[in-house]
Amino acid sequence: MLNEIQVKCTLCGETNLQRGNFQNHINNLCPKADVSCSINSDMSCSWIGSRDQLEIHQSECKIYQSKLMKEINCVKDQRSEILTVDRRENLVNGK
Repeated sequence: MLNEIQVKCTLCGETNLQRGNFQNHINNLCPKADVSCSINSDMSCSWIGSRDQLEIHQSECKIYQSKLMKEINCVKDQRSEILTVDRRENLVNGK
């Protein structure tokens, strides 16, 4: 019953949030909640700012862009390996 009480977010001003959903709002949705760069944990980008600024930060963050390039290259390598295996199987099977 208490979880159904309507509350207002003190960060972004959104109203009519159910008290039971408030923590989810702060953790996942609130545009004014502080978040860190998603690279923070594994590649040491120390940026912290509001969620509504994260996309802008990531477009400028060299560390974030470097990680994306590594992931893209990894996917390309995996694709190449799959194609190589497929070609070998086709040769063995006479296709």
